[in-house]
Amino acid sequence: MTLSESRPIRRMKAADGGRDGDGTLVVEELNRFTDNLYRAETSTDVYEAALDTITCALGCSRASILLFDDAGIMRFAAWRGLSDAYRRAVEGHSIAAAFWEWVRPGSGSTCGVALATGDRSIVPDIELSDFMAGSEDLEAYRQTGIRAVQSTPLLSRTGRLLGMISTHWRNPHQPSQRDLRLLDVLARQAADLIERTQAEETGQRLAAIVDSSLDAIVSKDLNGIVTTWNRGAERLFGYTADEMIGRSITTLIPPDRQFEEIDILERVRRAERVDHYEAVRRRKDGSLVDISLTVSPVKDATGKVVGASKIARDISEKKEAQARRDEPNPYASRDELQKTASRAFIPSLTPRAIRLACHLQSQQCDPVSSRPRPLQCRDIVRLPWWPAQC
Repeated sequence: MTLSESRPIRRMKAADGGRDGDGTLVVEELNRFTDNLYRAETSTDVYEAALDTITCALGCSRASILLFDDAGIMRFAAWRGLSDAYRRAVEGHSIAAAFWEWVRPGSGSTCGVALATGDRSIVPDIELSDFMAGSEDLEAYRQTGIRAVQSTPLLSRTGRLLGMISTHWRNPHQPSQRDLRLLDVLARQAADLIERTQAEETGQRLAAIVDSSLDAIVSKDLNGIVTTWNRGAERLFGYTADEMIGRSITTLIPPDRQFEEIDILERVRRAERVDHYEAVRRRKDGSLVDISLTVSPVKDATGKVVGASKIARDISEKKEAQARRDEPNPYASRDELQKTASRAFIPSLTPRAIRLACHLQSQQCDPVSSRPRPLQCRDIVRLPWWPAQC
């Protein structure tokens, strides 16, 4: 039975109180909840399974899961049994949205109290609650028909707060200790699966980013064996992922540069990062390519270095442009030639040697040509630093 198929049955049971005398229904729901959780493929599957079980087993009319977003604010991830008016409020079409869309410490809600204290917050009757009295949150509860509410923190195995599970009742209600123990079991299981699915979805997003990058992004173990190879690497080096994964990264390194990989791996083992290291690598077709390498150590959960991540960028065009700038220009102006001579060649020679060299190499200028004539002795002796006695 799928989640969607089982919901109508569960809701009918919830309407009847959610439990039978010997607790058989609760056990069945917990077993089904555990099964659905471990078959969940997305975060939404986890939310739906948790809310279905909570509303049925606890006999509450409404329930919701709130999780922290990237800004550290808890927002609704899923809800069950809420009215059309409440859903419109959450979607931003009424005043209540300002209170229910987000929750911060210090707010007049059970989520706000639980967030501030780190413990479960229970209000059996909102009209008798001291911390809600006079608050805007109290009015939001009234508008949505909620009379009793509780919020239980969702904690990961490491103690990190992921969000809250809240249950709501239309009438004053004090959850029993049995209900609260059941809620703790549900919260722990849901937190484990939410954390797992969030990590998987984050990993999938990161993998998509890496795969679509124009740069070559490669990972390897401490022996230099390639473990991942993105499309950017395929474009840059010509090898497919199937061809490179499991092979040594030295496949790309020319024989006279093998020492570079030894040095890089040694630095990685010391948890050092290698930034913008310029190197030459060999493509599959045998051609050489200039690249800029950034290498970062990869650590496991205990902080131990287990491999390295490499980002390689093609800098061939940059190198070619630099080579063009460094080439001497035979049509340079006489002023540039004078500067070059005075800066480099001339100071290394004696005045007599310079005059002799210029005399031997001087040529007659073509009066028709627009090209500047070669450097002459008289040009040299006019330089401001040239000693007068020469």
